Amino acid sequence: MYGKHTLFGEVTSGMDTLKALEKSGSQSGQPTEPLSIEKATISVE
Repeated sequence: MYGKHTLFGEVTSGMDTLKALEKSGSQSGQPTEPLSIEKATISVE
């Protein structure tokens, strides 16, 4: 979303991936290394 949008939702699978991304966080909110999500599935119910 190129830093222009915020998404809210629920992780339904891949919690191990989320935990790995969280490890690159910091107190300032800036990641300690570049991060990217290459694929995400968004469903509307």
